[in-house]
Amino acid sequence: MEIAGEEGLFGPHLSLFAAIGRVHPQVLGRTLPLNGAGVCGAALADLGLPYDANFYNEQREFGLPRMLLKGQEDLSAYLLREGMDAGFDLAFSNELRIDHSITCPIITLRPQNDLPIVPVYTNIFAPPLPQPKRFVQLGKTIRELVESWPQDTRGAVIGTGHLSLELGGPRQFGPHGPDPEFDRRAVEWISSGDLEGCLSEVTLDSLHAPGNATHGFMDFMLMMGVACEGRKGAQPFLTLTLFIAMFERDYDEPLGFQREYAERLAHFALPYPDIAT
Repeated sequence: MEIAGEEGLFGPHLSLFAAIGRVHPQVLGRTLPLNGAGVCGAALADLGLPYDANFYNEQREFGLPRMLLKGQEDLSAYLLREGMDAGFDLAFSNELRIDHSITCPIITLRPQNDLPIVPVYTNIFAPPLPQPKRFVQLGKTIRELVESWPQDTRGAVIGTGHLSLELGGPRQFGPHGPDPEFDRRAVEWISSGDLEGCLSEVTLDSLHAPGNATHGFMDFMLMMGVACEGRKGAQPFLTLTLFIAMFERDYDEPLGFQREYAERLAHFALPYPDIAT
């Protein structure tokens, strides 16, 4: 490897493999088999390192803690492969940094941070955006894949998103969301499981009016797809995020609402109450 590293096009790649080989035993206590015909991504995926969180500006501005979250690689690989076969152009990263959209629910629901996660990010900002119905379809597919995973494992699908939201515009940081009427209708769609009514009114164009970042509501639509249409009892996962959005401003301490909510849930032990309750 040293000779090859000094000659030709493959020198940098072999140097990277050598570095991985040195680091890997320190991480997992075993030797990493290296295959020069493979790709660096495949080797890095085997490291089993946790997800790093949060971004520096989130720590500085919002008081979010630095965290490490364990991933569930086998389920991640299953969702990636089966999701692509189901018609979704999914991508993946071996160097993903987690942000507040995932860590805030973890801090609130599972402050011990002792369970593995499969982070799923969607595109709600960078044009061209998927249509709202595509988010619903993805939500339904995620539910089907989680239920069909052959492992006997108890899991939960947790989602975050936006109601009306303005970032950097004149309606940012107001006493309420920039469009209370949209928020009222959105909460009604969610609480009643009214996917048909939601899809009949929500379009990419219509989401501009309530605020320039309101397209994050499509992630709530994804979660409605997970919950299945018309199932009112399957919406508590959305209730939590709505509570955080409405009441966080009443607390001076960063993450004050999330921490108090977590403390009040601390008396629950496994198995947790079923989502239908």
